[in-house]
Amino acid sequence: MTTHAADLDLAVIERIVERDTDAALVAMIRERVAALLLVGPSPSEPTDARGRVLTTFVDQFVIDVSGIDDSLRGHMFEHLGADAMGFAQALYVIDLGIRRRIVIDRLGPIAPLEVADVDVPADLMLWPAIENYLRSVARMKALDPVTAELVRLRGAAAHQCRICKSRLSVQAVEALGSAELFESIVASRPTDLAPRHTAAVQFVDVVVTLPTGLDETMAATLHSFFSTEELHEMLHDVVRNSANKFAVAVGGDEAVVSEGIEFYDLDAEGDVIADIDADIVRAATRV
Repeated sequence: MTTHAADLDLAVIERIVERDTDAALVAMIRERVAALLLVGPSPSEPTDARGRVLTTFVDQFVIDVSGIDDSLRGHMFEHLGADAMGFAQALYVIDLGIRRRIVIDRLGPIAPLEVADVDVPADLMLWPAIENYLRSVARMKALDPVTAELVRLRGAAAHQCRICKSRLSVQAVEALGSAELFESIVASRPTDLAPRHTAAVQFVDVVVTLPTGLDETMAATLHSFFSTEELHEMLHDVVRNSANKFAVAVGGDEAVVSEGIEFYDLDAEGDVIADIDADIVRAATRV
């Protein structure tokens, strides 16, 4: 099994979480995420105000991140202060890491569950490491643009990420000649989908809700429509796109445009280039 750059970068951010985040908070997050995703026992319950705020924040993040309101968000920041952003980032990494392992266990060997030998620079902090991972996944090219965009938008709708829902892939729209299909996914009222795209959307749904629901029938369907390489990328896409959970959780997901959409594409480094003018995006990203 080949270890892709994305697998290595994901291993790095997981190591940094373990290195830099308070061990008691990491243990609490792991316990609650595992219980909520039905792969662990019922968690212990806190007895103090701080613990109740943080466990409520974790539970809401896992179950429905869009339900984190200003009150809960504010209490989390009050209790953690300067550590609040790091806590929310670590929560994203642990949540999606557990989801990813559940999915791989049910799909078979599409990616290594663990990466043993990985270099973690001592001065590399969590958010820059997450950005490295986001770029690595963006540079993967096994999945076609239309499927990749449907996967992204389904996750955007599930997490109610405002900026994610306000953007459309130039390449995906060009491939179909219309934005209608993508707009229907954002509105959670998809038009008729091809069987391959239906399988991709259902895959996103199960990963972002309850990945233990991925049964043998769904696994067989996915393997019938997608190669191992495509499944590997599609799972990384869901993990990457779910970084929007962090943005939504801390209230940093406001759209750039107040109406209409932005078009976007990825440059050679994997960075997002966005503008309301699709031609500007094309000029900045096409070589």
